[in-house]
Amino acid sequence: MLAQLHQSYEASLILLANAIELRDKYTRGHVERVTHYAMVIADKMGVSKTQKGHLRFGAILHDIGKIYISENILYKAGPLDENEWVEMKRHASVGAELLQSISYLYNSIPVIRHHHERWDGKGYPDGLVGHEIPLGARIVSVADSFDAMTTARVYHKAIPRETALQEIIDGRGTQYDPDVVDAFRASWNKIEPIIN
Repeated sequence: MLAQLHQSYEASLILLANAIELRDKYTRGHVERVTHYAMVIADKMGVSKTQKGHLRFGAILHDIGKIYISENILYKAGPLDENEWVEMKRHASVGAELLQSISYLYNSIPVIRHHHERWDGKGYPDGLVGHEIPLGARIVSVADSFDAMTTARVYHKAIPRETALQEIIDGRGTQYDPDVVDAFRASWNKIEPIIN
């Protein structure tokens, strides 16, 4: 019974996240890919079953705050100007605020809020450094970045998977948690492309 309830929650969250993705053909399948990559990394790192459940929901909903971002910004072909970038960066905190009253997502909200933090403290929304960033958010950061690099978007072409892997490795210790990068690299044979 509890497992069925959990599956219902997850199915509802995936439906919600996919409904948001429908606004943008370039991100279709993003939720499933990021969630898959995050689970592979978490398995390699030995994350507990309970923590993986929170991580899964956080990965599914990491971009939920984009529902409030103007389509002109989401679909802009060129670089964002300063004001547009400020609005785009709000999606992490807006997503966390949007879900704060849903008790079963309580432990997933830090993943949503902090998935754009950087290991060196230069991320957003709070400029957290190193282990101040929740582990789930550090995992989703790598998974999300990899998918963004390897998927064609309105503002950039997809790059080869091996090139994206090298970008992740190059960001080890600055943009990304070194342990997460090491787990990602060690799991490379399980980071299979998901075609949608």
